[in-house]
Amino acid sequence: MKKFYQLKKKLSLLLVTALTLGQLSAPALAAETTVSEDGTVYSFELKQGVKFTNGTELTARDVKFTFERMFTPATGAKSFSYFSMIQGAKDMLDGKADQLSGFEIQDDYHFTITLEYPFAPFVKNLGTSYADIFPQDACTEAGADWGIDDNLIGTGPYKFQSNDPNTEAVLVKNEDYHGGEVKLDEIHVVYYSDTTTKLLAYENGVPVEAIRIVYERR
Repeated sequence: MKKFYQLKKKLSLLLVTALTLGQLSAPALAAETTVSEDGTVYSFELKQGVKFTNGTELTARDVKFTFERMFTPATGAKSFSYFSMIQGAKDMLDGKADQLSGFEIQDDYHFTITLEYPFAPFVKNLGTSYADIFPQDACTEAGADWGIDDNLIGTGPYKFQSNDPNTEAVLVKNEDYHGGEVKLDEIHVVYYSDTTTKLLAYENGVPVEAIRIVYERR
């Protein structure tokens, strides 16, 4: 599982990033974000035409699902405290509700998140990997296998071709990536299962955290 999440940033993206908040260019899923004067209502407009690596389009429905999944007790999420100030989060964690009362969808590309109280770091928290957005249908279908081996579908520049936790993960470029041309055809992340193997690899001149990249051939 640890190895899996080390790859997640290549496979899935966030609503916002630190760079987009600083008005610099960076891949993110929100085209626009505004905050109410009292600091409790965040309004989002998603970029249109963003596709997950299974070909389905990202919508506000997937964002809502991602956050509600986080607060569903059966998920066992460890990072919910980053977002527990969203209205209705506590009721979901306590098993009193199955939806976030503070998450409202206006249409496929617009939604609002309402907080219980102003919390300045909220947008910063949205820029952490805990807020990667997942596709509702694919995640629900995978069930307990989501996050195991190659069971991850995101909106990032790469997608899994294979992921053997005992040998290596092979990522191939996402041809439908919305963030521009992906420069590499493949990324191979080699796993070492024990320190002895790592040492032998190091002594033979192989980096212990080996990544082999394959450039596009023209």
